[in-house]
Amino acid sequence: MEELLTLAEAAEALRVSQATVRRLIDAGELRGVRVGRLWRVPKAAVEAYVGGDNPLELLATLARVAGPGSDEQAKGVFRRVREELPALLEQVRQLAETGDEETRSDCQQMLDLAERLSAGDGDMFFRLLATLTVYAGCTRLLRVTH
Repeated sequence: MEELLTLAEAAEALRVSQATVRRLIDAGELRGVRVGRLWRVPKAAVEAYVGGDNPLELLATLARVAGPGSDEQAKGVFRRVREELPALLEQVRQLAETGDEETRSDCQQMLDLAERLSAGDGDMFFRLLATLTVYAGCTRLLRVTH
């Protein structure tokens, strides 16, 4: 059974008020669970919320906790990934022009996969996996080279 935190414990972990925790739950940004008349927050949900800077980590955590509201959160994270992808690809294009041979090759692989993705090749699972792969590859390339 997953560890549940009280609103006070979740608020302390997030360094916000209990009212803010309730607003996050009501807005669907933080998963909460009703236990009788009381609200509890899964510890994994707090960790996922805090790990929100890395959408791939957040998706992995959401897949692990998979409770009420997880689907909507995952859709929001995936939208964020798709919104950030064009800027990442532009940075990878620039890196492909200036990097060493190995870096150029890695960049080209990401750009080729992104091209297939934008052409609409493949089924929905391919498109989802390709989007996440391109995002992860671009962020890895840019993190390693910058």
